[in-house]
Amino acid sequence: MKLKLTIAYDGTGFQGSQLQIRSGVNQRTVQRELEAAIAELGGQPVRIALAGRTDSGVHASGQVACFVPPTEGTAARLKLDEWQDALNAHLPPDLRVMAVAQVGDEFHPRFDAKRREYAYRIWQGAALPPLRRFDALLVVYPLDVGAMQAACKQLVGSHDFAAFAGSGGRGAKPISTVREMYLAVCRAEDEEYGQLITVHLIANAFLAHMVRNIVGTLLLVGRERMSAAEFTAVLASGNRSRAGATAPPQGLTLVRVMY
Repeated sequence: MKLKLTIAYDGTGFQGSQLQIRSGVNQRTVQRELEAAIAELGGQPVRIALAGRTDSGVHASGQVACFVPPTEGTAARLKLDEWQDALNAHLPPDLRVMAVAQVGDEFHPRFDAKRREYAYRIWQGAALPPLRRFDALLVVYPLDVGAMQAACKQLVGSHDFAAFAGSGGRGAKPISTVREMYLAVCRAEDEEYGQLITVHLIANAFLAHMVRNIVGTLLLVGRERMSAAEFTAVLASGNRSRAGATAPPQGLTLVRVMY
């Protein structure tokens, strides 16, 4: 038996989601905090698997983790509906378990995932509202959201996304850079002191830094430094040097993982 956790976190204070050791020091990551909380309940080390890797500063509202529950300590006595409260009592306030479910031994949160949804938020205005300081990118110049949406639509379908791939410091390059994009939209909501522009992307999988590189290129379209047709040409080229800069991490959220 395994337990599947749906977790949410404010990525501001984390060095990413997966374990990282630098100069012999175990960095503060989502995985480290989760494994520590489970170990406190079970009295033994536990290794978790995550549905996807998020970089330092990137948030999640629907990340998925999975692990085999300990058979000792408090954990051995916990019922399924007690795990959420027990784990949250041992987790820091910027990381929360939102749901717990029992899954089969063969379940893997990464390899069994069918689709993943990301949202990137941009605040267009003179100043960034304090409540948005950790989850949106401030852009003070005007953006043509209609042009950004026209470019965004070109992402839907099966494409080679090499032009928007980054190394991400994740070791070996992927065997294939072809991905299936099911949804790609750019929408703006007018608010009192500016606009909240959100780029929503759903695909079967994403390459390292792919969303942030797409957003960085869409910002060029929004500033009229690149046309929608040129954006499409960048996608077709497979040439990373033709795309825009990587957008900062704080605007990005892993919304959900679908199975």
